Amino acid sequence: MQMERVMFVMNAREFGGLEIVLLDWFSAIDYSKVSVVLCCHGTDALREKLAASGLPVELIKLTVSEGEPFGKAFPKWLHLFSSIRPQKIVMLEAVLSELNATPVLAAWWGNRARIFLFEANWGRSVLPPYSEEKRRLHYGFLPGIGLYRLKEIARQRLRGRLAYHTFVVSQRIKDNLVSNYGYPSERTSVLYHGVDTQRFKPSSSAERSAFRQVHGIPDDATVIVSHGRLVKRKRVDRILKAFDLLSTQHPNLWVLLTCYGPLKEEVERMVAGSAARDRIKLIGFQGDSSLVLKASDIYVLSSNDEGFGIALVEALSTGLVCVATNGPGPRDIIKDSENGFLVDASDEGVQVGLQRALNLNHDDQDRLTLRARKTVEERFEIGMAIRSALDAMQIPRR
Repeated sequence: MQMERVMFVMNAREFGGLEIVLLDWFSAIDYSKVSVVLCCHGTDALREKLAASGLPVELIKLTVSEGEPFGKAFPKWLHLFSSIRPQKIVMLEAVLSELNATPVLAAWWGNRARIFLFEANWGRSVLPPYSEEKRRLHYGFLPGIGLYRLKEIARQRLRGRLAYHTFVVSQRIKDNLVSNYGYPSERTSVLYHGVDTQRFKPSSSAERSAFRQVHGIPDDATVIVSHGRLVKRKRVDRILKAFDLLSTQHPNLWVLLTCYGPLKEEVERMVAGSAARDRIKLIGFQGDSSLVLKASDIYVLSSNDEGFGIALVEALSTGLVCVATNGPGPRDIIKDSENGFLVDASDEGVQVGLQRALNLNHDDQDRLTLRARKTVEERFEIGMAIRSALDAMQIPRR
């Protein structure tokens, strides 16, 4: 009996949450029943983790460049899919339509594989819906205006119709795709990921102190943390602005940031200009983010929007007080004032959220963090999340 061939396609150029999800899936696949190919640009961190896992995943470099015109990209995608001949293709996107409609069309046209789309965020091309008045104006009365939006709707509709199933990471994203872009509701599902609750758990005093000593942070400091790749939509500047204001009132308040990604130099300049720069610690990429969280007290997610927020779930599981901007993902995870704080996606919102976290008394903090941990155990436990994902994609698991 011929083994089923499953192909995963990803456009990411730096290690982030999407790669974490993918590696978790890979860890549970039954490789006696399926062969797996990963086609991506590939980062050193991803290659190292794949090698360390010892899993029989074939890694192929993605050679189609972002922004290539359809006439050049389509034949490349056709050749790629025909050379591998997968029965299933899973396309993972950090932002919606990151791979655009071309590979979806090529996969459908070339070998009629079952196409699964996994969308981890809103994305750059999915615009908020217009009001009914503006929709009539743009679509009916002024030719030539709103054509970009029409093109985006057509592209999204094509992707949604050709895919065997689309998975998104929050209910708000599903509602948007179905109501505004024509994705079939019965073939569009919310699929949450999860975290290892044994690895991400409240720290011992020894673990906490050891990390702090290495990085020059006092044992009695209150540490605000944010970890992940620095990109524009993450808006880490909001954390630094809030800290500049709050640091004068709280002399024992510190900030700990992982500093890597496109905005690394910009963040370093912001920190250099801060009056409290001596209490801001910038560290590089962390292979084990649980160590960073266990050394901290308050976690902040300051994004303009966030499809899900795996780092947020990690922080909840670790027992941190969590402050998150009120995007589609955090809204599915946090109930304000019960297991964390939801705030406006603004400078003021992040500052107010941090002030609320700092104002908690010991008993209220304990109640909040215990509920946070329980939320993760009941809804976002990693084993349950992996089983749900592989079953939904019809991929055999161990």
